[in-house]
Amino acid sequence: MEPIVSVVMPVYNGEKDLKRSIGSVLQQTLKDLELIVVDDASTDTTGEILDAFAKKDSRVRVMHLEKNSSSFMARKTGTMLAQGKYLMFLDSDDAFMPNACEQASKLIAKYDVDIFHFDAELTGLDLDEKEPDADSPKNEMWKSIRNFIRPYQGRLTGERVLRGSFEQEYYAQTLWNKVYKRTVCQQGFDACPDTYVNMSDDVLAYFHIAYYARSYMGKSVEPLYLYAVGSGMSTQDGVSLKHVKNLIDSLVVPDAIEKFLQANGKLDYYCKLHQRIYRRIWEGT
Repeated sequence: MEPIVSVVMPVYNGEKDLKRSIGSVLQQTLKDLELIVVDDASTDTTGEILDAFAKKDSRVRVMHLEKNSSSFMARKTGTMLAQGKYLMFLDSDDAFMPNACEQASKLIAKYDVDIFHFDAELTGLDLDEKEPDADSPKNEMWKSIRNFIRPYQGRLTGERVLRGSFEQEYYAQTLWNKVYKRTVCQQGFDACPDTYVNMSDDVLAYFHIAYYARSYMGKSVEPLYLYAVGSGMSTQDGVSLKHVKNLIDSLVVPDAIEKFLQANGKLDYYCKLHQRIYRRIWEGT
């Protein structure tokens, strides 16, 4: 019998955060779930930690990739293995609120949509750090992130799911603050090329998911996700050579989207939308 929710978590060298992130899934109020963790060829003790969790709890499924393939491919691998009615994503340095899976599955069922977009709570890397004061230098960054991840308030149907995110910019393409019908999520990932990308990978995946999705609902509810500000590449301080390489690699995203639209006879139809994606990624790089 299929679980109600599948949680997909990619991880690379995440040994210091796994106890918290995995624990936040296994301690959910909803017990009928599965956690699929994809180890992207970690070089620390991540693999051993994951195997130990899998031995203790049959709901944990671990996939070890033989070579480092990127966060995008790790998510795709986990998504295609999922069996739950609904699907959620969790980054290995973040955590779910205790009732996240139960509430998310109820909300997406209540509104009968392919995608439900919920709120998240922000925290610092040390977990004790909360939202900074108004006069703090960090305040603007936290405010920007909060505005970026907020749900669109209302329902979108048909091609407005895609256009609403990528053209009108009603809401962002972050994968982790949404719950999906598993079949739609798998259809989207299956249409994505197998490619190495660690930045703008949400854009690549969500474009294809939104292309096939027929309904979206955004609503401000109690936060279901705890997001660690500064852990992701896009919110880290400073720029490293690895960061620059990841930015350059992300240029495959608009190219892949262009090929997909061309193959489906929709490139002219979504021309402005594609140009916005290309320009945003190119300017960021």
